[in-house]
Amino acid sequence: MGPTQRGPQPIGGGGEVGVWASQDDGKTWALEREVTRNSQRNHNYVRRPVPAHPEFAAFWADGDPDKFSASRLYFCNRTGEQVWQLPETMRDEYERPERVYGR
Repeated sequence: MGPTQRGPQPIGGGGEVGVWASQDDGKTWALEREVTRNSQRNHNYVRRPVPAHPEFAAFWADGDPDKFSASRLYFCNRTGEQVWQLPETMRDEYERPERVYGR
């Protein structure tokens, strides 16, 4: 899982996040799922939390690599089918994330 797809800022770092799989020990790879799409800013710095619950598989940030911009934090389940965005402003000790992709 990583920012391997062309993003809205094609020259800067990052892009849209995709899940890739190999059936031949890494000789060839196929895109299994687009995790993000039609984003306003490139996604980057995808990390796998260890140790973590199996359904908390990755977290990352977005931003415009070409200029100073807002940045949001995201996390997803292991298949990349469901993605949540953390609130930009935390008003209480616990805030509910917003689902931005998936059912």
